[in-house]
Amino acid sequence: MNKIIVLTIGIIVYSLSLIAVEDITQLEKQLKQDPDNVAILDELGRYYHDLAGNNILQGKSEIKDAVKRSEKYLSHLLVLNPTHSVAMVYYGSLYTIKAKIAFFPWIKLKYMNKGFALMDKAVYLDPENLHVRLIRGINSVNVPKSFHRLDISLEDFDYIFQHVVQDSMSDKFLLPFYYNYGLALMKSDRLNKAKEMWYKTIRIDSTSSYAKRAKGKLRNVNSLPNQQETN
Repeated sequence: MNKIIVLTIGIIVYSLSLIAVEDITQLEKQLKQDPDNVAILDELGRYYHDLAGNNILQGKSEIKDAVKRSEKYLSHLLVLNPTHSVAMVYYGSLYTIKAKIAFFPWIKLKYMNKGFALMDKAVYLDPENLHVRLIRGINSVNVPKSFHRLDISLEDFDYIFQHVVQDSMSDKFLLPFYYNYGLALMKSDRLNKAKEMWYKTIRIDSTSSYAKRAKGKLRNVNSLPNQQETN
C-alpha cells in the first residue's frame, strides 16, 4: 500500500496558465485592492497550481509554498462561487500535488481521494467545459493504475476529441491534450491511435516540451517488437 501511495502522480504535465512573474506580481497587487475579484483569484490559483506541478520548482519548500498560495486563492474563489467548475477541478488536482509532498501514507491517500472527488464533481457540474475535462483527464492518466482512473481519463479525452475545433483552440490547450491523450491510449493498448496523437503534438510545435516527450514516446513505441493493438 505504501508503495502505491508514494508514487502518487507524475506531475510534469501542467503548463496551461504559467505567465510572466511581473504579471503575477501586478495581479497580486490588484487583488489587495479588490480581494474578491473572481477573475484574478482564478488566474493566480491556476498559476501557482501549475508552478507547483510543473517540475520548475526543485525544493520541496518551494513546492509547498506554491501549493499554499494556490490553495489560498482557489479556496477563497470557491467560497465566493461554490460551483465554479474551473476552480474546483484545479483545487482537486492541487490535492493530488499535496499528496505527492505529504509525508504520511494515510494523508497521501486522503488527499488523493479528496482530489478525485473534487475533480469528478467539477465535471459533473460542467460536463461540456473542455478545460475542466482536460485537467481531470491529465490528472487521471498520470496517477498509478491502482487508482483506476484510466477509463475516466479516456472518457474526458474522447469527449474533447469529439468536440475540439483545432483551428480555434490555442496551442496551450492542444499540446497537453494530444500528448496526454496519447498516454491514455498507450495505456489502453491502442498504440496506433496513441502514435497519431503524438504526431499531432509534434506538428503543432516541434520545439515544445510536449513534442520532445512525444518524440521520446514514439521512439519507445516504435522499438517494441510485435506491436499488437486492441480495439
